[in-house]
Amino acid sequence: MAQYSQNSPLSDVFIRKIVGSAIYAEIALAAGCRWQDTDLEEVIDKRFEHDKEFTGIYRKMLLGVIPTNEICNRIQVNLGCGNLIHWRDHPFWRILYPHQPTEEHIAATLKSTERHVFESIWPKNPRKGFIFPKIHNSNDKYEQLAKFNNFSALISLSAYARVPIGQFLISSDSTAAKYSRKIFSRVVCNTPHLFIRWPFLIERYINLVWTSPLGHYFIHSGSPEKDCHTLINEILKEEKASRKRGVNLPPKQLVRRINKDQLRFIQ
Repeated sequence: MAQYSQNSPLSDVFIRKIVGSAIYAEIALAAGCRWQDTDLEEVIDKRFEHDKEFTGIYRKMLLGVIPTNEICNRIQVNLGCGNLIHWRDHPFWRILYPHQPTEEHIAATLKSTERHVFESIWPKNPRKGFIFPKIHNSNDKYEQLAKFNNFSALISLSAYARVPIGQFLISSDSTAAKYSRKIFSRVVCNTPHLFIRWPFLIERYINLVWTSPLGHYFIHSGSPEKDCHTLINEILKEEKASRKRGVNLPPKQLVRRINKDQLRFIQ
């Protein structure tokens, strides 16, 4: 296994599981929604055709082994599509890392958002170009971001919720956290790369994004334990609706299998 510095979110085994599974989802979707790891080895690496033994490379990714640049590029060439490195190195993972993100980390995360969300976040100074977006203590901007109701909106609200104490008012952090909670279930169930590890995401959001460094839980629904059960019910409801709309979520059996220990923990 590669060694990661303490500054890298991939040094956290919890995050490696989320990232490895996100990469696996990207591969499975690019391969035509093939979610079986042995199918991926055949389609991408031609194991049967070349009479080679299975390596378990995709199963390892699914369970949290992060592929190198070289492996990512090889898979993308064989598939003719996909963006594995984007998912492996996404700035969003830094927001889920327990170490406090710096202003540079926050800025990189906000810059990773899609165009419409980006343009609603970043003011443009004619002389300096895009400048770090300081949001005032009001609901308006966070509400505007939440209305996008997509992964970029969740990214931005989560990033603002983790802005270092002292750079913004505390109440701004809590407001961003509340809006990220409001759209969490819908976004996760419309993003296969996140849905594949939704129990891990619930735990990390409850403990890190929606709870202040002083231990105050920002969400109005009560205790983290109570909100956890509410979230599970929301996820199950949103999952059903997303599958009905044709969202290519990973199979239920796969999600249950790789998250069984975490599901027992959060329930």
